[in-house]
Amino acid sequence: MTSRLPILLVLFAIALPLRSTPATWKEDVYDPRKPFASAFGGMLNFEKASIETTNRGFIAIGDSSPGYRAQKSNPPQPPSEWGMNLNVAICEDTTKSSDVVESKEGMTHRRISILSPVKNDPSAPSLEIEWTYGSKVKPEVIQAIDRCIAQLKNSALGKSNPISRTHGSQDLPSPDGRYTIHVSDQIDNGLPCWRYKATLTAGKTQIWNYGAITKALLFSWSPDSRHFLFAQSNYDRTMPLFLGSIGDAESFDLKGVDLSSVESAILAACQRWSGGFAPVSYVDWKTIKWSSPTKCRATYIKRGRGLDATAEIEIDLSDDQPKAKVLSIKDHLGEKQKP
Repeated sequence: MTSRLPILLVLFAIALPLRSTPATWKEDVYDPRKPFASAFGGMLNFEKASIETTNRGFIAIGDSSPGYRAQKSNPPQPPSEWGMNLNVAICEDTTKSSDVVESKEGMTHRRISILSPVKNDPSAPSLEIEWTYGSKVKPEVIQAIDRCIAQLKNSALGKSNPISRTHGSQDLPSPDGRYTIHVSDQIDNGLPCWRYKATLTAGKTQIWNYGAITKALLFSWSPDSRHFLFAQSNYDRTMPLFLGSIGDAESFDLKGVDLSSVESAILAACQRWSGGFAPVSYVDWKTIKWSSPTKCRATYIKRGRGLDATAEIEIDLSDDQPKAKVLSIKDHLGEKQKP
């Protein structure tokens, strides 16, 4: 009996602190999803993806065009070269640890057995991992899962895991140095996800603060230090965009940026069929370039079933309702399908 989970994906690593080998191993296998939580963010790279719990663990499936072979079936179909299947389950009859890798015709199949360090204890069983992935899967996806497997092996051997629960903090000063946005994060112990907090200050005076359970909070200052773009990268694959403005006497105003015209233009120009898994929509943050204190340009990316497009957009912050205008659209899926 399985239950479908929403893809609450995590872009940052999680590791359980070691106290003793038995205690740590019991924590790791109590819910086999948790040791792999740091790798689930990689599922965003697939156009189709699902994570399902089973009686003994979980199954993660992802695939992209032109594959789409990793559809739910019994028995599961193998993924295409653009996809992967990861099946993790507890097991009581494992006799030894092993890691066998076979590669053939663009596919890699890896079977990992991790023997429990605790003997004769049903609450600390061994783990069996079946992992199949294609040669077209992005290397960072493979590396993230491989790190999780390595940490589980270390846990079974009583070795410490190098990744802690705290990812860190960052100070983002305005161009004139008058203001600072302080961003901090910490793991939410109730869920395998991150809780972010942002605080805007002028010296020791706090002007604004914000908190959310999300993958990331992103900021970009305007050249005159009076405005900043602010994005919240959510676990549901959306990225709402906001404008923060500092007024007289250090008053503060936060408005949403209207991206509806961008979404509509991309869908009208590029989408080939609808339905399937939720699309990915976000601003490529590293492409933001300010042309004036109230205008900037950036690349907007939208992917989904039958859709792989980017749009160059201009964001105008001078209006009462900030909005984005499409400058150009590129249909990447259409280019792939050209003879």
